[in-house]
Amino acid sequence: MKRFVFCCAVVLLCADIHADDHHILDTSKEGMEAISKALGVKCQYCHPSVIEAGERDYKAPSPLKKTALYMKHHFVDGLVTTTGKSIDCAFCHTGTARFVVRDTSAAKPSRLAGMSRGEIVAMMKEMQKALGVKACDYCHVRRRDGRLDPVTPTPNKVVARMMMEKFTDRLLDIKTGKPATCQTCHDGKAKFLEREVKAGE
Repeated sequence: MKRFVFCCAVVLLCADIHADDHHILDTSKEGMEAISKALGVKCQYCHPSVIEAGERDYKAPSPLKKTALYMKHHFVDGLVTTTGKSIDCAFCHTGTARFVVRDTSAAKPSRLAGMSRGEIVAMMKEMQKALGVKACDYCHVRRRDGRLDPVTPTPNKVVARMMMEKFTDRLLDIKTGKPATCQTCHDGKAKFLEREVKAGE
């Protein structure tokens, strides 16, 4: 009950903070410096175009500018920590532009110990639906006999574990006040970041 009351308070508080629908980035010098530091990059990372005088063309569209706006709209403005604190680029990136770890040598022991087979299958089906993938093979390998191997680490299993620890364990959806899930971000797509800049954008 306490968690429910807290979540409702977070939703009401954040609804007031994020009342507008103009999910724009802080493009002040300080705002851009904060984003640059959070990702550990220089300006040209998102602003590759230059104008005739050799200056950066900050108004020109670019794939990574599109990504930044998408992330602001769907993540920074849509999620808070479980304690109700707002998040920013640094929450996930922590100084690294590409922060998703896929190294299987860094795989941790399963966190599903103690769960029943039924609970595990239900969780896996939710993940499968959230990512829009058809088969368990997206994250798991198969043994020689063709049966699924739930133990061997794979890059996508390492990613899933990291996503749980960094996101679903630590974030709440502002709209619902409920914990974030794979569905919150992926919404039925394994790769959800659209980086193609279309005409007129």
